[in-house]
Amino acid sequence: MLLFGIMEVEVWNKAVEDTAGLREYFNNNRDKYQWEERLETIVLDAENETILQTASQEYEEGIFKVESLESDDIALKFSETHWGDSITNQTDAVLKALQQDTTLCISIDCGYVKKEKKTLATTRLEKLKAYLFAKGVDSTRILSYNISKQKYLQDASLGGHMVINYYSKNPSVLSDKFNKANPLALQIKQLVFEKGDEAIPAAIQWRKGNYTYEADDRFYKAYVENIIPAGPKALEENRGQVISDYQNFLEKQWLNMLKSKYEIEVNNSLLEKIAEEKN
Repeated sequence: MLLFGIMEVEVWNKAVEDTAGLREYFNNNRDKYQWEERLETIVLDAENETILQTASQEYEEGIFKVESLESDDIALKFSETHWGDSITNQTDAVLKALQQDTTLCISIDCGYVKKEKKTLATTRLEKLKAYLFAKGVDSTRILSYNISKQKYLQDASLGGHMVINYYSKNPSVLSDKFNKANPLALQIKQLVFEKGDEAIPAAIQWRKGNYTYEADDRFYKAYVENIIPAGPKALEENRGQVISDYQNFLEKQWLNMLKSKYEIEVNNSLLEKIAEEKN
């Protein structure tokens, strides 16, 4: 128990808690911690072939309709561009959604109704754009603008509407769409394979491209998006192994210190007595 306690202080805990020593050890032994060439992939894992085909087509478009967010339909007063508190609050709700989720993008459809001029819809659109830009929304997050003549069954005091639809570049939006009825219908995974890794599906070749295959009654399409050259690992990428190696280093260092400081004497008679007692 005494030896265990000393080892815990001098080796095991120190390897975990001595962050400066750990980093110094890592920096002095970087050649031990190297990546082979790696593939960065996105893998679509589908329940059946039909889902895989549909999902892959939508995935390749790169932008996905967010069905969990209803379109914002903001009605303006007839022949007016003035917003008022109600319209400002509705517009701020759009702004808040964009601020809370930086993967969101929007499309804007500004309209005019019968007896309104088309130029009025253009003015409404420019005002909305200016407001969003002034609040820090990047222009790249507005996917499209549209001016259209609209038909609404509504009070005569109301004019054209500003309709905002939400989209996202986050693939989880696509999987959410397919998984409404069955949570295992579609899974989208970001996977990195290192050269020589036995987990690499046989259908995936070591070059950029798209590869389809079946395994365990599931249907897959892998997109190899990038090939990462061989190179050094960061400490954070291999911390567990580095800590283990550092513990071994500290243990050897500690044992060498003990050997140099203390002379080792073996009591042969006692060893023989213990051996006799065991027999």
